Amino acid sequence: MKSANAKAEHYAHALLAIGQANGCTEALKDDLEHLVTFLQSTPALLDFLRSPAITIPGKQQTLAELIGSQIHALLFPFVLLLTAAGDIAQLAAIRDTLTTLDDKQNQTTSGTIDCAAPLSAAQVAAIETEVGRLLNGTVHLTPHITDSILGGMRVSVGDVVIDDTIDTQLENARHQLLQ
Repeated sequence: MKSANAKAEHYAHALLAIGQANGCTEALKDDLEHLVTFLQSTPALLDFLRSPAITIPGKQQTLAELIGSQIHALLFPFVLLLTAAGDIAQLAAIRDTLTTLDDKQNQTTSGTIDCAAPLSAAQVAAIETEVGRLLNGTVHLTPHITDSILGGMRVSVGDVVIDDTIDTQLENARHQLLQ
């Protein structure tokens, strides 16, 4: 039996090939991200899809009703295949591996923006451009709303962390006043 990581890697390679052949890799990645988020926010659905007591056609019918028209037409059969193979729980690992493979091919580095409020696409693009300039490369950042941040943002790309949160600014000001 293959390890979970090896399976996720094989699935990710297959999905990347589908995306590249059809010119829709970014759309597949975006929809896969939304699907993973949806499944993580509804653990009862994930339990249902993993249950051996539910037939494969029953699981597939449920998915068709819930997400069939909501995700890319090429991603949906892939999700049905994962469900039939009992590998739907691999979806997050497949997403992560797919992002890594695509980034490697495009010579892009992925990272996150932790912030207090939602960012517009234009704001994310501007931050990606600036961070890419600082790191001498192309950067793709995924924004995350973090309750522990009062304001500002924290950008993480690999081992590099750029912390411009209000908490850090206040802490730095405190240290300067104490010196």
